[in-house]
Amino acid sequence: MWDKLCMFVVENMATINFKVRSKKNPSKVYVRIKNGRKYDYTVPTEIFVNPTNWNPTKGRVRATSSDISTLVNEKLDILQSKIMLNINRIVANDTLCIDELDRIIVNDEIKSQVDQADKSLLVNYINFYIEKKREQYELGKIGITNLTKYNVIRRNIEEIQKQKSKIYFVKDVDLDFITKFEIFCKVQKKYMPNTTGRAIKYLKTVCRDARINGIETSLQIDAIKGYTEKIKFVILNSVELEQIEKVKFEKVNLDNARDWLLISCYTGQRVSDFLRFRRGMLTEVEINPEKKVLMIEFTQQKTKKEMKLPLGPKILKILEKRNGEFPKRISDQRYNENIKTVCLMAGLTQIVSGSKIDSKTKRKTSGKFCKYELITSHIGRRSFASNNYGKMPTPSIMYATGHSTEQMLLKYIGKSNEDRALDLVQYMQ
Repeated sequence: MWDKLCMFVVENMATINFKVRSKKNPSKVYVRIKNGRKYDYTVPTEIFVNPTNWNPTKGRVRATSSDISTLVNEKLDILQSKIMLNINRIVANDTLCIDELDRIIVNDEIKSQVDQADKSLLVNYINFYIEKKREQYELGKIGITNLTKYNVIRRNIEEIQKQKSKIYFVKDVDLDFITKFEIFCKVQKKYMPNTTGRAIKYLKTVCRDARINGIETSLQIDAIKGYTEKIKFVILNSVELEQIEKVKFEKVNLDNARDWLLISCYTGQRVSDFLRFRRGMLTEVEINPEKKVLMIEFTQQKTKKEMKLPLGPKILKILEKRNGEFPKRISDQRYNENIKTVCLMAGLTQIVSGSKIDSKTKRKTSGKFCKYELITSHIGRRSFASNNYGKMPTPSIMYATGHSTEQMLLKYIGKSNEDRALDLVQYMQ
């Protein structure tokens, strides 16, 4: 066994050592090959480590209670010795032959064995999972929010590890760990119950993916359950939409926001989509020789789904009012502020149950509020789905909202089995 030092002096006086450049976990290990003033090359390897466990003086991982540090250091020793034995081919005429170095770094068992050991650490595997999700995002298969939620999970785990002064492995995610994670989310992060329940589901998804990829997981992983508590959703019903439509606004910005709100409620689109609507997206489609329908064509930001939606009379009225143009573009933040004022002026002051962001804690808080206070940019999509359920074919609603299953749609509009049974009554009288 070679002496475990970070630096080897070879016959031609070249020195070889390893370094870590980043504080991000996991971080790639770099190999530095230097020979005085003749040459000095630093190249990434295929080995990753936790930088907090890295000893920069020795160029090795510090000894820990696990066997991973030993395995990683053994692989670094092997890699270092291979580079040393092949130094004359790797550096010929003081020039680095990158292909020769790559052959040694990549074409052996070092990468797979070290990666496998490294991925057994929980944060490392979450990072690996995020990279897979990032590829799906770049291919347009998932939206940015799907990627973001796993980044939040990782940051929470890192915070827990820092508080506990402990590094968790994937196999440590058991029922006891989930209880601690749930307490952390609810007490320290002050997440709403459903946010915590979803976070548990996401963490379980990561662990099950790890199991598929050969990483050891807890025997209790399948017993872990996320959860969703039923909450009362706030929507704008057809009567309230009529009230909003009839209000006369002196201020142009409120009239503008009101029209966008109506467009969202009659198309069922997310704020990231409907606020981008422009005249150039409109197209006229011939239904039959005597009838043409005005539609809008666009790509949903979140799902990357190509959409073509017919515009109903309420929206056509808004376009006619604006000489065929959509309302003036507005930021999400300003839109959220203005539609609350719009609904206040429309008389939506009844007290209802709901939740809103606390200005001090920046977290959602539940309680009873005037309805206009609970109006946000998301209300249009949910209002569209709720107002049209039972009136419009369910597949048509799902097409507009982007829900892939009826179960997802019903969950979105808060329909329980009991609600569905009551809906059935009217057809049986």
